[in-house]
Amino acid sequence: MLDAGILVSDSFALIGENAATKRVRLISNQIVTDLKKGQDLTTAMQAHSAYLPDLFIRMVSLGEQTGQLPTVLLSLADHYEKNVRLTREFRSEIALPIIQFFAALIVVGCVIWFTGMIAEIRSPQGNKKDELSTDILGFGMQGTSGLILWTQGWLILFVVLIVGYQLMKLVLPLLMIFHRMLLSLPVIGPCLQAFAVARFSWGYYLTQNSGVPLREAINTSLSATGNPYFISKGPLLIENLSRGRSITESFKKTGLFDKTFLQMVSVGEASGTVPEALHRLSPQFEDIAHRKLSFLTKAAATAIWFIVAIFVVFLIFRMAAWYGTMIDQGIEGFQTM
Repeated sequence: MLDAGILVSDSFALIGENAATKRVRLISNQIVTDLKKGQDLTTAMQAHSAYLPDLFIRMVSLGEQTGQLPTVLLSLADHYEKNVRLTREFRSEIALPIIQFFAALIVVGCVIWFTGMIAEIRSPQGNKKDELSTDILGFGMQGTSGLILWTQGWLILFVVLIVGYQLMKLVLPLLMIFHRMLLSLPVIGPCLQAFAVARFSWGYYLTQNSGVPLREAINTSLSATGNPYFISKGPLLIENLSRGRSITESFKKTGLFDKTFLQMVSVGEASGTVPEALHRLSPQFEDIAHRKLSFLTKAAATAIWFIVAIFVVFLIFRMAAWYGTMIDQGIEGFQTM
């Protein structure tokens, strides 16, 4: 709409009218109101920073300052559409294994409850020996109380993991260490690095073409990666560039980029076309990231399948051992008679 010459306020009014959700409609209408009061687009959007990503607001600000808002918005649209598509692909690949994992947990919980019922039938008085003989899994959990304990244990584990990560977000050094560890993992690390490098390349090309000062261009490009560890390297990268080091050497000092990337940057630096070289690299790294993500989802699915298989095999062997013990006890009881 902006390319067609429609005013920014009128564009957002049209977005609000055709919004698919109530929240988007409310935000669009509020932005229109703020624009008509004389605010610039960046300021109007910052009032809704809880719903609009920091990268989005930063790039809109750059677009306004450089007069390239339509180009910036088009690039952002492509960027976020790819993110949504990749997220959906990952979720669709991993959904079935996760469902099966939770199904396995439910099955084990049902076995725990069922064995408790058997123990009560065999020994209404609560004979300890009968309880032990019906403990198929050997977890020491039976009946309703055992099922509750089993469920609580897993719920506590999931809550600790989720809350732990949320708390980690509040402590930047811990968050950086965590993401550094993720980057060093065999399968996950290359995938995350490829995505981060692709987004950095895209951000660097966009900011440099917009005539943004180097410091702001670096910070915005690193912010585009969405990776706290990459973002933390901003001061080091800026310091090296400020000392007169070459772009290639400065990038190398961070330890974030592989040899292929650095070689392409070196060639671009020699010809004075680093932003263009990174622009060409961005889709290539996106493709690499897509392939690695596909491999990652399959690896994650396989890992969950493997865990479920271990559950099933363990359950089968425990039930077979329990059944054998019951037969032995029956034979001994028959012989004593």
